[in-house]
Amino acid sequence: VAIGFQKTRNVKKYLTRLFVWGLISQIPFYLLVNQKLPQLSQQGILKDSLEFLQILFTNGLNIMFTFFLAVCALLILRYAPQEKSGKEEASLTKKKKTTKKRSISILSILLRSVGFILILALAHYTDVDYGIYGILTVSIFYVFKNRKLSLFFFAIMNVLFFILNIRFDIRIISQLQIYSIISIMFLKNYDPEDTLIIPWKYAFYIYYPLHMLLLVVIKLYTR
Repeated sequence: VAIGFQKTRNVKKYLTRLFVWGLISQIPFYLLVNQKLPQLSQQGILKDSLEFLQILFTNGLNIMFTFFLAVCALLILRYAPQEKSGKEEASLTKKKKTTKKRSISILSILLRSVGFILILALAHYTDVDYGIYGILTVSIFYVFKNRKLSLFFFAIMNVLFFILNIRFDIRIISQLQIYSIISIMFLKNYDPEDTLIIPWKYAFYIYYPLHMLLLVVIKLYTR
């Protein structure tokens, strides 16, 4: 997602695509997690439809919504207030320019920090798949362009969350996620320029809900 964000020609379309496929994938995701259809109160088509949507979207959201919020977070990290230019800028003294640059830098940091925290809070309270962990993972690989550095902080984050889980019972992510560190041995040699080119860009988007439906069917027939 971090690489996709950097390479996409239209971030708005990228966000829209993630959101739409999040909606499409939500029913398969709900079925896979809960292994049953929502139980409705049979109060009429309209009330049942609203109740269905409420149950569907208040019992955890799929990974596409996580990626949607992650891209929003990356937009916030990329944002920086722009300095004025032209005659007004030229007329400022050197001291005023330095003060102004410092003010802009502080303002930028504050805005980014508040915005990023709000995204993390939204990820937590909407219960998107992988939650805060998912947003931070994408952000780490975006912020740290150096591969070794990004993998280092990815490992540190996993160890930290694991300790918080087993020592202080703060469950940001499952304890099993610590095993994701194993992926580092594969990611360290990953080159974005050598990525396999898929002729149809929607192939992976379609795969996500389809593979969940397949797992649901397998579960139903193996009970």
